[in-house]
Amino acid sequence: MSNLSIGLTGLDVAQRAIELIGTNISNAATAGYHRQDMQVSPIALNSASGSSIGGAKVSDVRRAMDDLLEREMSRQQTNLGQTSQELQTLQYIQSALGEMGSQSLTSALDNFFAAIRQLSVEPSSLALQTQLASSADTMAGQFRNLGTFLDNLQNQIRLQAGTVVQQVNDLAGQIANLNQQIDTVAARGGEPNLLRDQRDQAIQELSSLIEVQTTGSPEGVVNVTAWGTPLVQGNKALSLEVGAAESGKLGISVVGANYYQVGGQGGKLGGLMELINNTVPDIQGSLDALAGEVINGINRLHAEGVGTAGSFTELTGAAVGSGTLASWNAGIAAGSFFVRVINRSTGQITRTQIAIDPSRDTAETVAAKLGGVDHLSAAVVGGRLSISVDDPQKYQFDFVPALTPAPTSQSIGGTVQPTISGIYSGADNATYTFTAGATGQVGVTDNLTLEVRRGGVLVKTLDIGKGYAAGEPIDVVDGIKVALDAGTVNSGDQFTVQALARSDTTGFLAAAGLNAFFSGSSARDIAVSSDILNHPERIASSIGPDLADNMNLVRMADFGDKTSTTLGASPIDYYHQFVTGVGQRVATAQAKQDGLNSTSQELQQQRDSISGVDVNEEAARLLMFQQMYQAVAKFIGTQSKSMDALLGLL
Repeated sequence: MSNLSIGLTGLDVAQRAIELIGTNISNAATAGYHRQDMQVSPIALNSASGSSIGGAKVSDVRRAMDDLLEREMSRQQTNLGQTSQELQTLQYIQSALGEMGSQSLTSALDNFFAAIRQLSVEPSSLALQTQLASSADTMAGQFRNLGTFLDNLQNQIRLQAGTVVQQVNDLAGQIANLNQQIDTVAARGGEPNLLRDQRDQAIQELSSLIEVQTTGSPEGVVNVTAWGTPLVQGNKALSLEVGAAESGKLGISVVGANYYQVGGQGGKLGGLMELINNTVPDIQGSLDALAGEVINGINRLHAEGVGTAGSFTELTGAAVGSGTLASWNAGIAAGSFFVRVINRSTGQITRTQIAIDPSRDTAETVAAKLGGVDHLSAAVVGGRLSISVDDPQKYQFDFVPALTPAPTSQSIGGTVQPTISGIYSGADNATYTFTAGATGQVGVTDNLTLEVRRGGVLVKTLDIGKGYAAGEPIDVVDGIKVALDAGTVNSGDQFTVQALARSDTTGFLAAAGLNAFFSGSSARDIAVSSDILNHPERIASSIGPDLADNMNLVRMADFGDKTSTTLGASPIDYYHQFVTGVGQRVATAQAKQDGLNSTSQELQQQRDSISGVDVNEEAARLLMFQQMYQAVAKFIGTQSKSMDALLGLL
């Protein structure tokens, strides 16, 4: 009987080996499958004569795997999942920016400032005024398109994060269920290798979605922790959810815990969290900073100028806050702005200084100060500051920083009367004091001079004595001209000239939307004033005394090229740097993804060499066990015939 038992054990081994080889070959292309290797051990049987004989048995069926390699592959999947998600979204943003497109924001910005320069050549041209308004509208539309795109992108990322969290929950449930099945089969003495492969593959898929750490034996129950949360414990799994943390950022929490963590990294979910909490808001913040600088910078200049339509009889601003000026968050500084009231009949101009204290003033208090100016009235109606003259047929007003024909103040004992003209080109506001150096008759007395001082410092000495043609303008400094009519001056006679580079050093006019070119405060809501679109002749081109110059257009054109203290570059250069920065992010993410892909491929090759199925090798083993089966069957047949013969002899 021992010989027959030997044969039967051999048949069993050969049959199980053939079945196992078939399983390997069938799963040669199955993701996550580990080749199964059968361990065969001898069975010792003792004969009656004491000789050692025996058969064989299958002692174990093991998966061919390297646990450390599997963990490294999981880690690489986590990094690759995050990088791929970030790269995909950044490429989407880069495409939306359309750096090379004819309708991109780059070309819109260039066209806007080019249109300002073209109008500065012929400021009274209605066609060029209309062109500028249209270019500005196109640029504002490009800003809004990008702002809306980024808003929508964040909404899409939130939805996608919710979808990924659901996938995480599903995989966690699968892993817990497989843990239970593995434990049950193993307890019954079975070999749940296929279940283990399914579970390990689920863990690999999970690691591409979220960073995980595993504990336990790969042959037994495996516990999974994700971002510090025990996601799977044995056959139990927790569920996650997305929501807003206290900081307003998107976070992840265990369902019902209401504690949202925002700093998770790794996997597709980590990439989405990084995008929505940091990357996209940074990009959106840069775009909004540029839009805000264009809005504020152009509006501050535009508010001080006047178009070919002339000065105003009434003006209404934008909706403003109800609190102090500081609460508007519009960057209003302490200081003052100047308003001019022009008598249309006589040409007399009266300039009044309005002091601003952002910590104390409100729109109503400023309206009261403006209402105290002769021939002006002001009120806040519907949250908007409105200014008007009391007699539109006789008066107008504006905020032009032009030099006034009459000195700001004077103390002249003689008969001479000075007249101020020119367009001040200085960099900042200044007051110049003119003092007669002697007594005499203008244009007649030898060595008759006027000393010009700024802040007590002598700037220039003007010769108004013999040889000077009375009434002829004399160049003083920075575009200021002064003329003295025929008459006498006394030594020590003085007059002052207030020269304004800016008539509003506070930013109040722009913040209140008075004579504004743009409305809005960000890329999402920037728009050209309807007044400008409907009446392009109101584009504020002039700041000179006769309101026929192009100096305000020159200032606005220069704004596009000058370095902004807020942006650290000119608006055009800042956008170029902004687009380049996005491109660099894409290039960095692409390089990182390429490196991770290369590493993952190398690890996969190592895994294939350890755990993969070589069909040729399996076929060779199949032939060997087939021959073994046939040989053992022949051995059993021979033993059967021998037994039959022996029984026949009896």
